[in-house]
Amino acid sequence: MADETPTAEEQATQAPDPIPWMEEAMRYVNNRFDRRADGSAVGSASGAFTVSGGTLAIDGLASGQYFWLEGSALNDGLHAYPDTQMADESFEGTVVFLAVPRAFSSICAEIAQWNEDNADAVSGPYQSESFGGYSYTMAGTSSNGNETPAAAWQSHFGARLRPYRKLSRDWV
Repeated sequence: MADETPTAEEQATQAPDPIPWMEEAMRYVNNRFDRRADGSAVGSASGAFTVSGGTLAIDGLASGQYFWLEGSALNDGLHAYPDTQMADESFEGTVVFLAVPRAFSSICAEIAQWNEDNADAVSGPYQSESFGGYSYTMAGTSSNGNETPAAAWQSHFGARLRPYRKLSRDWV
């Protein structure tokens, strides 16, 4: 049996997982896309569920479709179907089917890549610091309107995410 662990070179060329950033972006825009453009609900299922072998078997989800778990002790949050990396458990909860636009998905993949590329800059509160006369530069937007490298992804992608924003959200 061949070792399926990716090499360091393969890991370096793999795109970062966009799911955590998509969940964060959904919270940022107050929209998890549980309604279609016409306002109708995409769908959901409530009841007893079992995650076995890392997968939740559920009818009604298409391959690649996003869903949101609620009520799970170990797997709450956003997933893409079929997710094979879930923690095995049984729980009473709700699976909310989502209709995430491709454009939003693409922006989230860019956010994941941007955060990976700028990890050093965004990991601390300062873009630069010097001693001797002590000076520092805070992360954010400079007085001339240009972003400093340590600015958060929200300021970098906010304008592109704005069309998806809702005034409030009815989910946690």
